[in-house]
Amino acid sequence: MSIKIFLSVGRTYTPQQEIFVSTLESFLTSQGFIPQTVGRTYFSSQQPLKAVMELMDECAGTIILAFERTQIIQAFEKRGSKDERQIADLKLPTVWNQIEATIAYSKGHPLLVIVENGLKAEGLLEQGYDWYVQSVPLSQDALSGREFQGMFSDWKRRVEQNDAAKASPKGSAGPKAQTGAVSQPTFEPASDPMRVPKIDPSSEKIRILFLTANPTDTNRLRLDEESRAIDQSLRRAEFRDRFELEQFQAVRVGDLQECLLRFKPHIVHFSGHGSEEGEIYLQDSSGMSKPVSEKSLGKLFAVLKDNIRCVVLNACYSRTQADVIAEHIDAVVGMSKEIGDQAAISFSAAFYQALAYGRDLQTAFDLGTIQIDLEAIPEEDTPQLIAPHIDPKTMRLAEGWK
Repeated sequence: MSIKIFLSVGRTYTPQQEIFVSTLESFLTSQGFIPQTVGRTYFSSQQPLKAVMELMDECAGTIILAFERTQIIQAFEKRGSKDERQIADLKLPTVWNQIEATIAYSKGHPLLVIVENGLKAEGLLEQGYDWYVQSVPLSQDALSGREFQGMFSDWKRRVEQNDAAKASPKGSAGPKAQTGAVSQPTFEPASDPMRVPKIDPSSEKIRILFLTANPTDTNRLRLDEESRAIDQSLRRAEFRDRFELEQFQAVRVGDLQECLLRFKPHIVHFSGHGSEEGEIYLQDSSGMSKPVSEKSLGKLFAVLKDNIRCVVLNACYSRTQADVIAEHIDAVVGMSKEIGDQAAISFSAAFYQALAYGRDLQTAFDLGTIQIDLEAIPEEDTPQLIAPHIDPKTMRLAEGWK
């Protein structure tokens, strides 16, 4: 079972920083963790401090990853005093690293602090406290060294102990104390095009898996804004408690199967780049583009189709992919041509808002395209809904929980 851990990292501003974060996230995932970061993988309508504390309550450990945010070429420390001294080339991280480290420590989280070489060591980012601080170069090799691996193994052991302690029943069994197979929403087979896919009211939430990839050799997309818009649409809707949004960024080809197996999503949403040849672009180990063909994706969804009922490909020219995937999945949304950032965001926000208000899939799709039109963006015909095996007017994902 995967364990959620809090990853404190500021917004990345260079390809080198983004690649390092993505590498660390992938490493953590391979070790059985789900890294969670406010503003990167987790979004909240609450004020930042409340959002951080809320998220940390769900996590069993914290990693602080401190990058250079500010460089001061020349300055004075303790100016005007007898201890005044001149400082040159001072590098400072975001203050949120310090704030989040303090909150994590107060909550009893096992702490692992990773600091970019050259940063000023002060506060909770310096040696001498009861946690380990390691300075590293921003290279992928930094995570494979003996020192890091040894330090990580000890931290991992303490996180697992903390997670087990949190899961232990105290008086009454909580959700984590339950054992056995995880129940899945039960849908009737969709072989009859007019049959309504029913959902077992006693089953768990509908899981939306939001996957993104924005390779360093492609134009930057506002994927964080799209994620935020979807999260807010779900949170404000009538049946918000029926849906659960899981997110995985900087998806590599090797991550795709693991994500579908681990999260067991009912809706798979991919946002990123596509090509006129019908490919979508994931990332390779260096953060560069890695094309994936419609044939390959079709095979993947043919095998892992049991729990997936809808796929949304919010990427340019993804209609070709959608047609192939729709041979195995009830409903797929693809883009017939290029789609701009704002149109993609507007469609997603309106689409999930409608689903979370209990509307059927066709209505949700229609409202998504109408929202593009309402904002005077001439791309309302770009999204295409393909559902050859069902009538999307009868597919209500929130049905059965009223």
